[in-house]
Amino acid sequence: MNRYRIARLLLGAGTAAAALLGLPGAHAQSTDALLDKLVEKGILTVKEANELREESDNDFNKAYAAKSGMPDWVTALKINGDFRGRFEGFYADNPDFVDRNRWRYRLRLGVTANLKENFEIGVRLGSGDLDNAAGMTSGSDPISNNQTLQNNASKKGIYLDQAYARWTALNRPAVMGVLTVGKMENPFVFSDLLFDSDYTPEGAAQQVTYNLSAQQALKLNLGQFVLDEIGGSSADPFLLGGRCASSLPGPRRSQPVLGPRSSASSTTRTSRAARCPTSTPATCVAPATPPAQTDRGSLLACRSR
Repeated sequence: MNRYRIARLLLGAGTAAAALLGLPGAHAQSTDALLDKLVEKGILTVKEANELREESDNDFNKAYAAKSGMPDWVTALKINGDFRGRFEGFYADNPDFVDRNRWRYRLRLGVTANLKENFEIGVRLGSGDLDNAAGMTSGSDPISNNQTLQNNASKKGIYLDQAYARWTALNRPAVMGVLTVGKMENPFVFSDLLFDSDYTPEGAAQQVTYNLSAQQALKLNLGQFVLDEIGGSSADPFLLGGRCASSLPGPRRSQPVLGPRSSASSTTRTSRAARCPTSTPATCVAPATPPAQTDRGSLLACRSR
């Protein structure tokens, strides 16, 4: 039995064990370590090691798919979730104020499937408080998954928090294009002034990224969201949004200068810094020195205040 055949038998045994245990990461690490050691000892050539590595990966994918029951067009399956419990107390010195003591929890459980041809499907379930969703005739609060403990241990609801399909149509080093439809995670970068962090809009979104270099990129985010479908009217409300951003060279932090400085220059820097409380004075003032990396979108927003 030659050395190449022995190596194939060893990899086959490791592949079977990893598939039975359901450990894809352990399989990849053990295979690479074994092949590297065989190449180092001169038992295999680099070409033979690469051939065995590819053959081992194919065998593992087949064995893992057979064990897990996943179809061959599903390349990966991820499960995520979290649970949070908290107490909320509302108190005031005003005698007319009614003190409140409230216990709440939040539960979220999601599954994401990566498919062939750069497709992804995601589903997430979450708790929700229908009793306190004021003004809503169906569903629960769109900006909260919190559920209050109340109503004599009544059964609590589980709602669809996300249900989307995503296609990465362009996936190249220079450009990336992504299309998402369904009930999705908010595709925009936002603050609490625009959206609540728990809001999961419904509709379609597109993201395009063009990489100018390793440190510079242009980004375009678009969203077309359905707010409601009114049965007795054709004037359904929609939300259309767009955001352009860039990671371009920006100002570098200014260096300290020895010696006196004029009062006019000091006043100018202080005034600009006061209009941009979240940035340092150097961020709001563009020096003549070579720029460092920053977000041009953030810089322009700072200057507009």
